Amino acid sequence: APATAPGADAPVPDEARLRAMTARFVPVDIGADVSVLPESERRALVKMIEAARVLDGLYLRQVWAGSEALLFELLADPSPLGQARLHAFLVNKGPWSQLDHQAPFLPGVPAKPEAANFYPAGATKAEVEAWMKARPEAERTAAAGFFTTIRRTPKGMLTAVPYSVEYQGELARAAELLREAAAATTQPTLKAFL
Repeated sequence: APATAPGADAPVPDEARLRAMTARFVPVDIGADVSVLPESERRALVKMIEAARVLDGLYLRQVWAGSEALLFELLADPSPLGQARLHAFLVNKGPWSQLDHQAPFLPGVPAKPEAANFYPAGATKAEVEAWMKARPEAERTAAAGFFTTIRRTPKGMLTAVPYSVEYQGELARAAELLREAAAATTQPTLKAFL
């Protein structure tokens, strides 16, 4: 019988159940004949795909602070159950089932944080709202923006951290790859976009 995850109401799925859960996602081959593209455009496309992979990893950090450590743990388990867990994690972009009301499907995983990893773990809505209310209007506007996370300082106080700081490494790498793509393409509109 499947084990029960700490703090979860439902049992943790076994290998067969995980495979059945992920089978609900039907793989679809999406392709394009890139052989007709000039070499410059193929080079640009490769760089754009590499940048997208960087941003995919960044997304995992945004979903939950524990995503990266859990992913490395899953990658280290070559057992059939471990591979089923890894596949389910990758399909769902985290340890919660997208088709089962965000139920955790791995042992030891908490309920999906309502605020994802945009706010500090353990911060209450009331605490964040009080902190926001106490900010001057310009700071409050910046903190409530779409490209800001809220973190705790070493002294435990809340502070706004722009994405450009929070995700500096990933954004710098993605930007570098997109600049390389822009340099490779001969299409003026794509070059300007990138």
